[in-house]
Amino acid sequence: MPLEFEVKNGIAILKIHSFADTSIKQSGQNFKKFVKEVFQTLQQQNIKDLIIDVRNNTGGTDDNAALLASFFFDKTFRYWDKIEITEAVAKEIKGVNKMFYKKPEENNGLYLWKKSWITKEFDYYEPQEPAKMNFKGNSYLLTNGLCLSSCADFTAVMSYNKKAVVIGQETGGGYQGNTSGMLSRAKIPTGLVITIPLQKYTNAVDLDKNFGRGTIPDHETATTFENWINKQDVELDYTIQLINRN
Repeated sequence: MPLEFEVKNGIAILKIHSFADTSIKQSGQNFKKFVKEVFQTLQQQNIKDLIIDVRNNTGGTDDNAALLASFFFDKTFRYWDKIEITEAVAKEIKGVNKMFYKKPEENNGLYLWKKSWITKEFDYYEPQEPAKMNFKGNSYLLTNGLCLSSCADFTAVMSYNKKAVVIGQETGGGYQGNTSGMLSRAKIPTGLVITIPLQKYTNAVDLDKNFGRGTIPDHETATTFENWINKQDVELDYTIQLINRN
């Protein structure tokens, strides 16, 4: 299942294997409903320690990643700083397209998305409101090199705002943001098809930190082949030890 949750020995473990609505719905789950129930349980059981496991989460629906982040803030926060698109795409927002998307705004040669009329996919550059049942305990975020796209954005925002202790390996997705969203496809003479992203998402983080890198964990751990063969979860074991020491 894409979403898993359990409380074991007073420690809550939330596993988000994907943020993608398609795979979540295919499994008969609803992200918003699931997450709300998780934080209700944390509040009702007075849980102090929460482990969020996003290892191998290659991303997906931005709504879900931003929603999860909101449960760790108690005041207005920033998620993305801006969303840029190419000049060619900006000029295509005309006629019937303007019923769905507002005309991008030019700013010193950059074309920036504005909040759209109908879709919510560009809303997250605006200030975000915290969830009502925000978590006030200790949060630990497990990451690895397969944390990509919206998962990497979520991790960067959590790390920058010190909303979780990050444990594991550097994320595969960038700390500053990513290029994705609208994709243009091109076929070269060899028959190879390439896709070219036309949007650039910039996270609301320190852009001078981790330049050209993913989010660097607060505690770096490495899983060996022997650990994998013996089904030893190094990151989770380390985190539980850290919680018990504190």
